[in-house]
Amino acid sequence: MDIASQLKVANGARKGRKQVGGLFSGCKGEKYDKGVTDAPAPIVNLVALGAIGISGFCMFAVAGVSVSVAGGCLCLFSPYMIYQKRILKDLGTFRTLLNDMRQKINEFQIENMKLTSNVSELGVHVAEFEEIE
Repeated sequence: MDIASQLKVANGARKGRKQVGGLFSGCKGEKYDKGVTDAPAPIVNLVALGAIGISGFCMFAVAGVSVSVAGGCLCLFSPYMIYQKRILKDLGTFRTLLNDMRQKINEFQIENMKLTSNVSELGVHVAEFEEIE
């Protein structure tokens, strides 16, 4: 069996895993993954800036320590949300990263099999040279 056939068999064995069901069982695939990470950045920015504005208004318009603390926390975390959105957009989806990593693993497996066969072949040649000496 050649190297490519061995990899196809190994990858087929991985696919036989039990599927997870439940609430999100209908939301599978890259289409849904990208829907989470590809939300438009201007909308996220507007929501964050709107949250800062509303919380700032509530902090000054409504008397109470709890409202001021909640508004202050929202004012602190909204810019962080904008920052996180930019980082997530640069990362892409986890499925894409996982597929890229699997591709690299397959390439390493092929190279490992080639190197193993080369080492075996060199062992045979060494044994032949020892017999000649």
